[in-house]
Amino acid sequence: MNERRLRFSQIIGALIVFLVLGNGCRTVNSFRSSGERAPVLFSTAPDLGGLVNAINANTSEVRQLSCDIQIRMDGVPPLSGTLIVEKPRRMRLKAGLIGISEMGVDVGSNDEEFWVWNKSAFGGQAPAIYFAKHTEFAKSSMRQSIPFEPQWIIDALGLISLEPNRLIQSPLPRADGLIELRMETQTHNGPVTKTLVVDSKTGLVLQQAIYDAKMQLIAYSVAGEHQHFKEFHASLPRHIKLVVIGPDRRPNSLTVDLAGHEINQLYGDPDRQWTMPQPSDAQWFDLAKTTSPTSQTP
Repeated sequence: MNERRLRFSQIIGALIVFLVLGNGCRTVNSFRSSGERAPVLFSTAPDLGGLVNAINANTSEVRQLSCDIQIRMDGVPPLSGTLIVEKPRRMRLKAGLIGISEMGVDVGSNDEEFWVWNKSAFGGQAPAIYFAKHTEFAKSSMRQSIPFEPQWIIDALGLISLEPNRLIQSPLPRADGLIELRMETQTHNGPVTKTLVVDSKTGLVLQQAIYDAKMQLIAYSVAGEHQHFKEFHASLPRHIKLVVIGPDRRPNSLTVDLAGHEINQLYGDPDRQWTMPQPSDAQWFDLAKTTSPTSQTP
């Protein structure tokens, strides 16, 4: 396939949906229903070991997750659908207007690749599927323009696993009573710094931010309205805000409400759930083989 130049707003609009996120939809009220609150774990400020253990233990028993979602993004009608996740990097989402996936998107990731299939003239875009292999995208020129990591969405959902050897500072108490952690990861494009803002009593991660090698903000997420699932010793957010900073330093944001969480209960054929679709009526764009985005449209 010939290389194409893509407009940043089109790609980031698709990928940011991927950063957050079956058919099906529940009523709006179900997204605001009350649930059991996260338990208090610390009566005094925790040390680094206790904090890391609490964060890792929170979702250590969560292998799979499914829930209903509602997505809101500037300039786009609200979408609703169902999200399924299987750690470490499998995800599948079908969402659309009033819950009709044929009027929306099919977003997914498996062990080898990820995709965003825009099925209709959604957001001013013609039907298209954007895809790439994880390994190829990590080394691509597009990755330098769109610093996207599929793992970010898994982390934003609260399914976080910290590696203590990547921490580069001790827990830093903040004026608002929360605690900040900082860690560093090496990527093909240089070091990436990640900060976590953690509740000092429950050990829940409330905010996450990603910075590039020049310490410029790349993306951040805010999680809230956590619900505790006692049988799995896990607390998961019911509301998420995700923001990705574009090359022009303008933020692209969306919010996601989640409800009807089901843990470790995925049904269906795994081969179909985690396989990239093959639409014949859509334009195909391999993001790993696409040049940096410009104002030109596909």
